[in-house]
Amino acid sequence: MLGSALFRHASRSLAAQAPTAVLTRQVRTTTLRKAVGVDRAFAADKAQSEADALAKITTLPNGVRIATQNTPGYFCGLGIYVDVGSRCETSATSGSCHLIDRLAFKSTRGLSAEQVNHEVESMGANFQRASSRENILYQASVFRADLPRVVSLMAEVTRYPQITPEELDEQRQIVTWELAEMQAKPELMLPELLHQVAYQGNTLGRPLQCSEDRLLTVQPQDIHQFMTKWFTADRMVVAAIGAPHDQVCELVERHFGDMKPCPSFVGHRTVKLDALKPEDLAPKVTKAPPGSNANNSLWDSFTHTATKVLGQTGAPQPSPLDQASPATIADLPAEYTGGMHLQSDPAATYSHLHLGFEAPGMSTPAIYALAVLQILLGGGDSFSAGGPGKGMYSRLYTQVLNRYMFVESCMAFTYSYRDTSLFGISASCDPRATGSMLEIMIQQLVSLLPPPPRDGTHYDYYPALESQNQDSSVTTRYTMTCRGFDQTEVSRAKNQLKSSLMMNLESRPIQLEDLGRQVQGFGVALTPQEMCRFIDQVTAEDLYRLVHRILSSKPTLVATGNVSDLKSNAATLLKSYGIGA
Repeated sequence: MLGSALFRHASRSLAAQAPTAVLTRQVRTTTLRKAVGVDRAFAADKAQSEADALAKITTLPNGVRIATQNTPGYFCGLGIYVDVGSRCETSATSGSCHLIDRLAFKSTRGLSAEQVNHEVESMGANFQRASSRENILYQASVFRADLPRVVSLMAEVTRYPQITPEELDEQRQIVTWELAEMQAKPELMLPELLHQVAYQGNTLGRPLQCSEDRLLTVQPQDIHQFMTKWFTADRMVVAAIGAPHDQVCELVERHFGDMKPCPSFVGHRTVKLDALKPEDLAPKVTKAPPGSNANNSLWDSFTHTATKVLGQTGAPQPSPLDQASPATIADLPAEYTGGMHLQSDPAATYSHLHLGFEAPGMSTPAIYALAVLQILLGGGDSFSAGGPGKGMYSRLYTQVLNRYMFVESCMAFTYSYRDTSLFGISASCDPRATGSMLEIMIQQLVSLLPPPPRDGTHYDYYPALESQNQDSSVTTRYTMTCRGFDQTEVSRAKNQLKSSLMMNLESRPIQLEDLGRQVQGFGVALTPQEMCRFIDQVTAEDLYRLVHRILSSKPTLVATGNVSDLKSNAATLLKSYGIGA
């Protein structure tokens, strides 16, 4: 307060003086700053800050990668990231990653469950674990002095879990209860069903949760065999924040240096993200897997909960991938298929819809344009705390939530993976307005394209018009709906994205996870400054090309509630806007 008051007083005094006097004072101030070395001190601090932001990466002879950033503070963070997720599972191993997540920090070869808990509590540590479609992570925040203890404990937990029958039985009960809870709220299943419909029967379409059928048959030795196959040195990244690199390397080599890599391991791949180019946003031509049919019943690898929601049954069938090597399975590209599934629930309070499309993955520079596009659409719930900085000027707030009283929520979503992404809009609405809600969602996506030229001769961003030979009805809808966006909202979205990025990285757990996942997926770690530069380089032209690519893919629509209108009109409505043609 004193400093700001002094600054305001000095500003008023200078403003009252003649221009010459002000200029003289500024010159003298600059000279004084140089004389006392203030500028050099600021430059040194900035250089030191940028140096601290750079990650140091070391690869052990067995393939374990170590990444650190020695940020200041009393605490350090340690994370272990294993390159395996549900996309790597087969019909024989379905649900393994989910159970490994649930069985973490139980008894190990050298410690009982009580001893593990005592060790965690004696350090005052904060531990967490999670599994996803592409990795399993273990993270901890501890005092710097406890770094050797936490590395030792992490090695016990990840390398030598005991997995007793009693522990597995306990998790069977917990997971069964969680699946029942999800079944009681079908809208919670929609993101899972969205993936399973978008990638039918392959990679990212494999169930994230362990099914009830699998829970009944899985044994401790099945989990051990899966971990032996996938928890290899070359698939592990150890990341640390707030700890000296040399110390972390010494501890990791002591506890993980004797691990063996996968027999087929030939070296880590490194992805270099360059500046965005138009070809990065070219529409992707995909083919459905042989024998697939969107009208057939959904694949056999659904979770039991999902099959109940979908009204289908059937046990998983053996797959040739059951005998494949980890390298073969891990390198399988995600095959986007698209599709539609509508689950009727006339008693539901709201209808819930997810409309998604395939988008570029995280290994391309287009991921920054995709993030800007999501922020630009924005959205949220009908009731929001709101206020400055909460995205109240985003498209879905101003054009949907503030206009239609029957909309309960409407927001843009992105699920990004190394080779593909799902981008779209999710919404909840009054059951009587389900059909109208879908059309509003379609209009919001199509409206991102610029208006077609009046002469009708050039359609660079309108694949639907090309594929339909400029059908008059489709052309009319495009002309009425496409409006593009102005530079103001593009700049606002870019600034909001940079602000969100920098504020999130103020959290040490998020900073740690970002470091580990970058090294795991790309072999490098970009600094926040580098990421902000990529965001600044995104142009309106890039966004138009990105929307073109997204809407060129086949749509994926999943919905629950009063979907009677959608069953008869959804496909026609999508095609009337040139989508899915």
